[in-house]
Formats: sequence, structure tokens, C-alpha cells
Amino acid sequence: MRMNDKLFLCCTLMFALALPAAAQGGGTLERIRHKGVITLGYIDGAAPFSTAGANREPQGYSVDLCREIASGIREQLKLPKLDTRWVALTIQNRLEAVRTARVDLECSTTTRTLSRQAEVDFSLITFVDGGSILTTSASSTRRLLDFGGKRIAVISGTTTEKVLRESLAERSIKAEVVTVKSRPQGLKLVEGSKVDGFAADRTTLIGLMSASQRSFSLLDEDFSIRLP
Repeated sequence: MRMNDKLFLCCTLMFALALPAAAQGGGTLERIRHKGVITLGYIDGAAPFSTAGANREPQGYSVDLCREIASGIREQLKLPKLDTRWVALTIQNRLEAVRTARVDLECSTTTRTLSRQAEVDFSLITFVDGGSILTTSASSTRRLLDFGGKRIAVISGTTTEKVLRESLAERSIKAEVVTVKSRPQGLKLVEGSKVDGFAADRTTLIGLMSASQRSFSLLDEDFSIRLP
């Protein structure tokens, strides 16, 4: 893929070009060339893709990929030096940050959808994941069907929320969907027994499990395979 006037928006399944779909010319690269700075966005708490380390330095798979892209841009623009500025984003404002040029690249987990393609362009697939649900190890829920009459937390406005609601409706499962703003908030509700499970990408749920001192489980099956 040619770099030219297109930058990449990092996501769980693929990179997305960090320009609005209707963007013209090389404004982003020219801005980077002029300032000598590339601005990278990340979301904390999205391990193993992006999170803030002990020294608050962003780290993770998507973060590393964005660093490699930044290095390639520096070489392409023939700059002796290209400074990196990191901006903490949320799941709710990540696309707006790219669209409004608050950041040049978003280095976290974003799924490609038709509606999002109206805001930013997407590139090739870099990761395939499925939707799953995190529960306590003591829970008897092992399949989506086991959540009838139970409560499931999910981050609002995400592809996972949409697919979860569709999956529940298709199977006529009467579960209550509780929306949250972040992964740590969803995990906290499970820990406090406020909900019976927290739905998200399987890989990010594994990251939450690894970082927690509590014992959790995932469903034996994914309720979706997210491959655009």
C-alpha cells in the first residue's frame, strides 16, 4: 500500500487511514512535515493492543505498529528527526480525534464498519477477533444462551454492543444489556457482582484477565467472528 497522503488508523482488525473519507490532498503529511511532530492517539486499558505502562508510556501491539509507521513516515518525508506526541483518547472520541486532526493516527482497537468508513478510510486487516463475555470463574454461564434473565455489560456505541444485541435478539435471549464507558468500568461491575458478564473482544478480555488479581472465565464460544 502506498503511504503517499494516507496515514493509518490502528485498530483490532485492521489499520484505518487517519484521514476523513472525503479528504483531499496531502494535508496530514504536510502538517507533519511542517511541525516535525506526529501525534498518535491511544486508549488506556486496551491491552494487549494499547495501554499506559508503569511510567504512563503507551505500549502494546497497536502502539508498536504505530511507532513503526511513524518511523516509515519520517523516512518517506526525509526528515532528520520526527518527534512523537501521544494523546490519550477514549472509545467514544477516537474517530472524532482522527476526523478533526486532533491526532494523526489512532493506535488502539477499532473495528471497520460501513458507518465508520464515512468518517475515515480503512486499510488491510491486521487482526481478526471474536466477541466474547467475561464472567467470574464461579459463574455457571458458558454459552450466550446461559445469559437468559441475566445482565451483560458492554461499552456503549461499540460494534460489540451492536453485535451483542443482535445476537441476543436472534436467539430470543431475554438478557439485560448494561452500557458502560470503558473496559475497566465493565470489569469493575463484574467484580462487584453488579452484572453477570462483560462483553468485549476476546483478546482484550484476556488482557483484562491477565492484569487482574481475580479469577475470571470466558465463554466457551464466541458470539461473533468479527471479520469485515
